[in-house]
Amino acid sequence: MPLDVFHDKRKLLQTVAALSTALMACSSGPLKTQNTTTTIAAVSAEKIYQEWGCGTCHGEDGSGSAQGPSLRGLAAHWRRDTLIRYLRDPAAARVGEVRLQQLARRYYPISMPAFDGLDSTQIGILADHLLQQL
Repeated sequence: MPLDVFHDKRKLLQTVAALSTALMACSSGPLKTQNTTTTIAAVSAEKIYQEWGCGTCHGEDGSGSAQGPSLRGLAAHWRRDTLIRYLRDPAAARVGEVRLQQLARRYYPISMPAFDGLDSTQIGILADHLLQQL
């Protein structure tokens, strides 16, 4: 996004604040919690959603926000295997996918982080939750 679109200082500050929040929530893996004795493998999908900061952009209930799209009704666009591939490497999954490219442009400069810190079981638990519960 060219900087000349930020002729309104308030819009610029809102964008910087949103980007900062998203980067802090998503860039370094799971958020630290007071109870670090429980491993992520043993927790529910909701806990993974919370610890990885998904609600920061997608809303605590998955209904979306100004920083990220709604996660409701994902089963209409995703199969489990393609969602898992996307969660592992969103940038690679966007190649050739017009719908995903449009979403990326809509929420720019915030972008979906890779969930490369989750093992196969954990990412499967999260994908199942996203496809079935929201």
